Amino acid sequence: MMINAFICLLFVLVSCTQFVHCDYTAEIRIFSYGNPRKIHRSIGAGNSLTYCCCDCQGQPTCCNSGAAQSCAHNCNTKVLICIADKYCVTSTYMAQGNQTFTNTAFGNLANPIYINVPAPFTQVKQLFQFFLYKSADSMPLIKEFTENLYIPLGDTEEFYNEENFVSLHHSITYRCSDNYYHGNCSVYCKAYDDNTNGHYTCNSIGEKICLAGYTNTSNNCLERIIVCREGCHPTGGYCTVSNQCLCNNGWTGTNCDISTTCSSCTNGVCYEPNECTCNHGWIGLDCSTPVCDPPCNGPGGRCYSPNNCSCYENWSGRLCDIPPGDSSGTGTCSNTTLLLSILDTVNSINEATTCSKDNATALLSTVLSAVNGSGSVVHAVTLITLITIHCC
Repeated sequence: MMINAFICLLFVLVSCTQFVHCDYTAEIRIFSYGNPRKIHRSIGAGNSLTYCCCDCQGQPTCCNSGAAQSCAHNCNTKVLICIADKYCVTSTYMAQGNQTFTNTAFGNLANPIYINVPAPFTQVKQLFQFFLYKSADSMPLIKEFTENLYIPLGDTEEFYNEENFVSLHHSITYRCSDNYYHGNCSVYCKAYDDNTNGHYTCNSIGEKICLAGYTNTSNNCLERIIVCREGCHPTGGYCTVSNQCLCNNGWTGTNCDISTTCSSCTNGVCYEPNECTCNHGWIGLDCSTPVCDPPCNGPGGRCYSPNNCSCYENWSGRLCDIPPGDSSGTGTCSNTTLLLSILDTVNSINEATTCSKDNATALLSTVLSAVNGSGSVVHAVTLITLITIHCC
């Protein structure tokens, strides 16, 4: 007679709400289990309890009422491990009465065994049950090991249970499942680096951290951080990729800093719409008026470009201050009375026996007055010459 054995590990859990998905993993590591007497418990007529050999072939007595029953053949044991009575894994049959595991498979199950639970991690009641059964319709209980305790998330607790003829040595560790975080494993964060799901990683508490070059965690870091080319005008230019400068409507130039709405700005740059900033040497709303410094003289000419005078017909000189008919190039004295006064002063100095400092000062003052009054450089040259001849 072939008897199949079940090991069942049950947990009482609290489910997540319908609004928050949670997920944690129970890691169950089996170190050993044993049924050295190779028997199972059987409930007979009138609920009488007897113990029978798993395989009665060759046994003079298959069942008796004592747990001291010892049989010749190992039980074919099947392991069933469940959490919350619905998240289960099942092994294939193993024909051993005693078994020790060192990171080796538990039947067809890898050891340790991982079971994902879509529920929040919380304090749990741990109920361990060890079953043997004869057929699919019969699961006679061999032994139930029950423990109520709290295992903190990430900690490992080890258990060794042995009563009568059955033993079980195992450990349990609770961890948040992959991509779940927080104290009850209720925060989901899975790292991505593509243009569909986003460009981010996750920190230790499940917060999204954008990868370099991306921003906006609320949108899964799908927005690129774009830095336009250095010098690109903040109003006139924009960029769709880094180190680029594209012009908005109404702007032109390498850095999109020239407004096309200032087309009349002939000698300047329009950095803002309809505001012309003139180049050096130009003035006016549209920068069309040149500046000559010193200015062109009176009616003799005009300033046609920065510091360049254009003389009218018959006028000459750098400042167009030599009138028509002045072949000497000295111009016409327009202040004859003043000039005669200066000459009288020079003559009085000439008649003196000495040229005093005070007389020279008085003469120089008169010269300057003559220059300011006439506006002629020629006058100044003439009078300075007189001072040199008569006073020095």
